Amino acid sequence: MDLLEDVQATNTPFEPNPHFNFKAWASESFGIYHGDELIKVKLRFSKAVASRAEKITLHPSQVVSNGRKGTLIVALKCRGHRELIWELLHPDWLGQVEIEEPKALKGEYTEYLERAKRTVACVGLI
Repeated sequence: MDLLEDVQATNTPFEPNPHFNFKAWASESFGIYHGDELIKVKLRFSKAVASRAEKITLHPSQVVSNGRKGTLIVALKCRGHRELIWELLHPDWLGQVEIEEPKALKGEYTEYLERAKRTVACVGLI
């Protein structure tokens, strides 16, 4: 809301769509961003963080299962890939979670890390 400028009242009434279900719409989102396609995601949390990850609900659609060697598999369907990437960069998970599916999201995550690394290098922090 703080980015709105030059707002003016109009005499045009707003008619909400009676078939729109906000709860269903929001349940697809990861966070608040809803602008990209709905994807199936498979994450593998390492044994080191599996017990912590098991206690967290990342998304309402998630299905959790035990993986090999004490890892934890979290499968979910969501939109909002950027916010999912940001969550996976949280210090609790960084270096302890692998995006197994889809490959496009794994590539997006890797590119985000590379951009961050280049940015940090530009300002002389590494």
